[in-house]
Amino acid sequence: MKDLLYRGLVKDINVRFSYAVTTEVAKTAIIKHDCDPVVGHLLSRALTAGVLCSPTLGEDERASITWQYPGLLKKVMVDFGSGSDVRGTTSVKQLMDQVSSEEQIYGDTGSLSVLKSNAKAVVASGTCEAVMMDLVSDLCYYFSVSDQLETDMYIGVGLSQDPENPVHICQGVLLQAMPGCDFEALEKMRRILHSAEFKKSLAQEPNSENSAEMILRELLKEQEQLPEYEIHPCKTPKFKCECSRKKTSGVLVTLNADDIKDILAKGEDVKISCHFCSEVYSFTPKEVASQN
Repeated sequence: MKDLLYRGLVKDINVRFSYAVTTEVAKTAIIKHDCDPVVGHLLSRALTAGVLCSPTLGEDERASITWQYPGLLKKVMVDFGSGSDVRGTTSVKQLMDQVSSEEQIYGDTGSLSVLKSNAKAVVASGTCEAVMMDLVSDLCYYFSVSDQLETDMYIGVGLSQDPENPVHICQGVLLQAMPGCDFEALEKMRRILHSAEFKKSLAQEPNSENSAEMILRELLKEQEQLPEYEIHPCKTPKFKCECSRKKTSGVLVTLNADDIKDILAKGEDVKISCHFCSEVYSFTPKEVASQN
């Protein structure tokens, strides 16, 4: 099934809803960054969280999320736009042979920062402690504390052993309280969101074109009566990086005189890798010298 994203609003209880299938996004990221299953699982969840949050952005806005932990994972970065495009990276790509517990992955308290901007300026920014030892839970905590918007998410990732198709399924749901929210009704939705039955359903590929509505109705089944709601399709999520050879060449101006002299002496091309998508750009010694 193709990736998809829907946004919605449960009007009677003022709860924002988004639902995404991001299997192709996750697969692309894992292959580009050559992640092992541990890091691939974490990166898939972080990217899906970005996709789920993209409908909350204004037109032409972008947001970047940076998680930093003292454990072996170190740093995870995700950048996404209102058009459902997303990119992301991790400090490390291989962890499977190094960790035996989540405590080793995350370590002690970390930090999470969010930067929102448009073409003209930074719109908003904030930072909070990352205390939950989980990427998605820490992001929900950020929204609840920094933005005063009670938020919950569940993201399920099913990996496969096929290196060309490393992700069997990746999908997730976001619930967010809006002003005037009925928190008792929201709590009922959250219980279902984290129930074993619901998690099991998200471990399977959607089998209906109305999957978003079916999932929302499942989340609303404990309400006394079915609230009024609306659901709208968004642009198809894509793993997309805006890097280019021209943009990457800007890194060359940071080289000092000794670096340039060494490059010219060796006569070898300089290779620079984009940290968001691992695309490699090569520059000749002559091009390096011309940039300085």
